[in-house]
Formats: sequence, C-alpha cells, structure tokens
Amino acid sequence: MYRLRLTSCQRSIFGGFEDLDSDQLDVFVDAIENDINETRKLRFENPKNGTIYERHYVFRLVEGMVILHVGRFRKNNDYASIVLHLNKCGNPPYVVLVDYEKSFANDKILVEIVERAFNWALNDKGVRVVLENWELSQECIKAMWNSDYSDAHILAKRKHPEAPVLRSGYEKIKPMMEKVRLREKLKHQKHTTMKRTRKAYIDYIEASDKEMVLYILHEYADKTDKPKRAIIGQRVLMDLKMRNDAIPHPVFTDEFGSGKGRDSSSYSTYLNVTTDYSDDPLYKKIYKSLLPYRLK
Repeated sequence: MYRLRLTSCQRSIFGGFEDLDSDQLDVFVDAIENDINETRKLRFENPKNGTIYERHYVFRLVEGMVILHVGRFRKNNDYASIVLHLNKCGNPPYVVLVDYEKSFANDKILVEIVERAFNWALNDKGVRVVLENWELSQECIKAMWNSDYSDAHILAKRKHPEAPVLRSGYEKIKPMMEKVRLREKLKHQKHTTMKRTRKAYIDYIEASDKEMVLYILHEYADKTDKPKRAIIGQRVLMDLKMRNDAIPHPVFTDEFGSGKGRDSSSYSTYLNVTTDYSDDPLYKKIYKSLLPYRLK
C-alpha cells in the first residue's frame, strides 16, 4: 500500500517539493476522467525497457474509488490490479498494488510506471505525483480498504442505481483485499521464518498463484472448529499434487491455527490416502476452486 502525495513541480527555496493540499486531488481525478474518456490517455511505460502497457478500468471513478488493470492482455492474468482511493474525506489518498508479480519484476517498477503516467498527465498543471510506501498492519489495511470500498459502493448505488459498473458488487473486490492482507502476513512470516528452521506454509504450495490458493484454503478453514472443514482442503491440495512436500502438522497450525478441529490426529486422518473423499460435496467444492491454479 502506498500513500499518494501531490507536490508542486517547482522546488521551494529550501530545495524540496512543496506538498499541495487535498483540493488539488481534483486535477488527479480530471486526469483519470480524461483517460477514461480517451481525451488524453495515460501512458503506462516501463522506463527500463520501453514496454508500453495497456490499461482496462474495472471500477471507474465512483465516490473516490478507481480500480484498473495495467499490463498485457494477450495472456491470462498478465496484468497488475491498481486500486486508487481519492476521496477527500476520511482516509488519506492511497494506492494499492495487487497481482503484479507475473507482469512486473517488482512493485518498485510498477510504482515508477504509475508515477510517470500521472506525472506526464499533470505536468502542465504544475502538479507532481509521489507514491510513498505506507507501512500498516494487515488488519489495518483490510479494515481501511473494506470500509472505503463499501462506502464508495453504497454511496454510488444510492446516487446511480442503474450504473452497470456497480453491479459487480463487493464480492469482486474481496479476493483482492484478501490478497493484500495475505501479502502483508507473508512479509511478517518471512521475517519470523529467518528465526526458525522450518519453512512457512506457502513455501510448500506449488501453484500458478500461491496467494490465491492460500486465500481459498483460508476461506474454508477459518472460523470453524469442525475438523473436516478445517483440514479437508489440505487433502485436496495433496490429491491435486499442488504441494512440493508433505506439510508437517506444526506448519499447518502455524498458518491455520491450533486447537479444536486442528489436532494432529484429525490432520492425519484426512490426509490418509486409504480413505477416498472424491464423492464428498465439500471436497468437490474445494477441488473445483483450486483446480484452475494447478501447474500444467
């Protein structure tokens, strides 16, 4: 997550760039509207190799919230999702980057691409865009994004009940929000893993989108004390050959918690290959959800 700052293009007498107040967000909004209407399109260009990326708007400017995809659309999922929150009320303006790993070497390059695109559009307005890394806890990120998106969606539906873009609903953004939360969690795990010898849970997953697989498994396993619902996803993962090694029970509990429904005995029971769960409704549902992410 990045805090969005607008500064003057002119250096102050002290040598730095002076911050502009939130009223200047209007010129940023105008740049997006011009891009949507194609009166002055934004240019998303990689300064390292000159690659020009396409952009598609998913959630157009609605009550200060914008979601667009930037990348290549000739291949599936070869793009990054960019969320901009530009509402003058409540939380400060910010940008969230999601699913950038396949198209961009790292988030720093994508940040530079986004900054350059808007700085080009705003140069004649005397406004400069700066994206600053915003260190927040995963709980804070999820709560902030959840609140801002929900508020934008509710307000927009009241004002524009027939707008097609609003029919996508909250369920479209929920996986994105969860991925950001998981990414922050994984950062924390990587930091703490350096202090221990065993691998983190996600390191065992073999999939085209590890974070999405982890998100799906959590969707079924979280907030339950029933062994079957908490553990059977692990059996699906095993049967689909989407793990590179047997996942020890302590690694499972590190990720999904311990206690009722997650004991080692139940864990062993559901991973026992002598029992076939292929006709179980819950097993089939999770299997169907995970199958698209299996490596070919």
